[in-house]
Amino acid sequence: MKKKILLFTFVSLLFLTACNNQNTDIEKKSDTAENVSSDTAENVSVNFLSDYENCRNKNYVNLDFSNCSARLPELNTCSNLNVTIAHGRGANNENLENFKKYCEFFFDEYNSSNALFSSFSKNIVYNQNEDDGKHAWYPKIDNYLKQIQNGNIDINSFLYRDTDNNKYLWWLSSEASPHWMNKGEAYSLIKTDDTKVSSWIPSDMNNKVASYFNDGTHNDETYRILDGNVSIGEAVTYFEKDYLSSLPYDFDSNFSINVSTIDVYNIHDDIYCYVFQFSTAWNNIPFDRIGEVFSYQDPSLQYTVSGEALMIKKNDIDAIVDLSFPDISEIEKPIENICTLENAVDIMSNTLTKGVKFELQTIEFIYKGNYSDDYTTAHLEPSWKFVTRNPNDDLYYCVYVNAASEECSYISYKPF
Repeated sequence: MKKKILLFTFVSLLFLTACNNQNTDIEKKSDTAENVSSDTAENVSVNFLSDYENCRNKNYVNLDFSNCSARLPELNTCSNLNVTIAHGRGANNENLENFKKYCEFFFDEYNSSNALFSSFSKNIVYNQNEDDGKHAWYPKIDNYLKQIQNGNIDINSFLYRDTDNNKYLWWLSSEASPHWMNKGEAYSLIKTDDTKVSSWIPSDMNNKVASYFNDGTHNDETYRILDGNVSIGEAVTYFEKDYLSSLPYDFDSNFSINVSTIDVYNIHDDIYCYVFQFSTAWNNIPFDRIGEVFSYQDPSLQYTVSGEALMIKKNDIDAIVDLSFPDISEIEKPIENICTLENAVDIMSNTLTKGVKFELQTIEFIYKGNYSDDYTTAHLEPSWKFVTRNPNDDLYYCVYVNAASEECSYISYKPF
């Protein structure tokens, strides 16, 4: 699978390049910002939009809003979240039946000869000599059916692999939703001898013709997909509003899908497809995501949901990666005073060096947090997220301002 390699630097107390690779110390403010202001939760949704306009009209010495896009949430309250991390569990008959339901939903069939599993149990035989070139060396579910149904095997994941028809499903037993799915419509049009349906992701494609941040301003842009013309607005609305309810599982109504970016690919002749860069969300606040376009120096402790989904037919998702929902174990008390957008921008401006005019790219309100050292839990906090560009060295900076503590931090990266 093609991977995009990027260079980045994780920085806590900041050193930013001002010009010609010469570093300038960050001005670190002890009071985080002058004339700081906060809003109670009830007032936040009203002020986000006016805050944004105020920021755009301000004359920040080191911030340029001329090409900025923002997706501002609709919310009346928000809280810190504590999450429990599941690392696989013994699967019983109910897990297997749910897997079958997903196969039938996505592929209109469940052919047991294509149904496999992975396990850490020691009594499982992985025999590469039996590899038929299609199913690798994963054991078939049928060969261990009774042990699986009785919960005597510790299942890590179920897999459905139909290489003749380019269909693939990878379902982690610890998740309620499929982690990796491919119906094969788009893949069949672009596959080569170097690609495998089991490792292919939508952003591996070439011929990207456009990319749009999902701020609603491009909803009328229309492209021809496999079964007709579909606008960006129609495509995003289906995925964000209707897709979850179509799946054969009852998800918590507080969960939703949040599309960050819509990429458009010319997939075959005059046929295009949409690739949604997305994360899942809790009460309309998306979990932070790391895209394929960059990676962090040490992402191992940062909690993210970085999904991709491909649409090539109306009201249908042809391929999806990382549709995951955290197991929320505790919802803390609502945050009484949420840092406003204008205040967060002031904090960012006061933190960054004054020797550079940073170009604001996008603004989002997200859940940011880290795993515990043993990866059994994660603590997530609402935060403002700003993606900026330094025109002097072409580095990008992902700046976070915590919505409660007003602490500012950032990560820098540069795509090759």
